[in-house]
Formats: sequence, structure tokens, C-alpha cells
Amino acid sequence: MDINRYLQEKKERVDSALEKYFPKREALTRNLHKAMEHSLFAGGKRIRPILSIASFEAAGGKGEGIFPLPVPWR
Repeated sequence: MDINRYLQEKKERVDSALEKYFPKREALTRNLHKAMEHSLFAGGKRIRPILSIASFEAAGGKGEGIFPLPVPWR
């Protein structure tokens, strides 16, 4: 297994999930949405979710079961 490839794949999956669950721009004021977006999508915030996914997989989990259910404002 190539660890760099694994980390990149999981980072992309986490980013995709974050984008899916992040409130639409119209749901918030422009400044609030911009601040939340900057904070959430800044680099260096993926190690915990990737470790959670790795733990889930190590315990036999498969698929999307590690990710939360959709939020009501989407």
C-alpha cells in the first residue's frame, strides 16, 4: 500500500463530504459563510478524519458508513 496515495484518496473523500454537508451560501450571511468556509477548508485539518476512516476500515467497516447522514438544510 502506498501511504501517500491512501492519504490523498481519503483527503479527497473527506473534502467531498465536507462540501456536501456545508451549508449553501444562500443559507447564511456572506461574511459568515466566507469565514466558515475559510476555517473549514484551510489546510491541515484532515488528519483526524483520515485516522477515523482508517480505524473504521481496520475494524472491518466498508463503504460510506463512517460518514454522517445528510443535514436538513441541504
